[in-house]
Amino acid sequence: MDDNLKKSKKLLRLLISRTKNLNFEQHNEMQALTISFYRKMLSSAHAILKLERDNYNACILASHMMEGLILLVWCLDNPKERIRQYVEYGAIEYIEGLQIYPEERDNLLQLIKTKNIQRFLKKDVQKLPITDDILLNKGNYYNTWYKPEANSINDIVEKLVKSRGSIGIANIKNMYDKLCAYKHYSPYIMLPRFGTKMKIPNFDEKFAILSALQCLYSTFLYVNMLQPHQENIDDITEKYKHIEGVSWVKF
Repeated sequence: MDDNLKKSKKLLRLLISRTKNLNFEQHNEMQALTISFYRKMLSSAHAILKLERDNYNACILASHMMEGLILLVWCLDNPKERIRQYVEYGAIEYIEGLQIYPEERDNLLQLIKTKNIQRFLKKDVQKLPITDDILLNKGNYYNTWYKPEANSINDIVEKLVKSRGSIGIANIKNMYDKLCAYKHYSPYIMLPRFGTKMKIPNFDEKFAILSALQCLYSTFLYVNMLQPHQENIDDITEKYKHIEGVSWVKF
């Protein structure tokens, strides 16, 4: 194990132990969102450390963390609108649950109308007379909460780079693309590990640990700066600065 990886793993464990039991205040949507993302990042980072003998699956978890970081930065780039989008799109995802809990139909329909969930309807559907059946058909809505403002993760990154004038998020996207190869059964990733004897350098553990550290650290900073009483992690920050291959994206 190279020295940079060893330091990264040690720092990741330190960050987890220092922050896992903190009690954060939740008085507004930004605090609530960042805290929820951090708690999920914390869970994933802890699992990645447990998967040290299965770094292929650790990379799949790391890609999940990277996607979460990109989506969090997207929300915080325009929090008033995008956090509302993120939260209220949940009403659309609840539609599928009516197959199991049909008695919730009227309550869900009332929620959709009260929160103006109709704005998520596809453009061609919005031209039709809007009936209850249309509102309760998940296929009539955009398939992700960030549409129509952005069409994909790639689109989100391009817009963030343009609006923020920073390449930091683009660097995160570059690592995210590498990690996605693990969950998509990319032949370049699969064959040397589970197929042929191709001699390709294995960076699985490095990708997983560095990504987990970057995501957990960045997300914690977002949480911390929104808290009235901030946790002092200057010692961790100083060590983080000396880890090669990681950064964090300011909003």
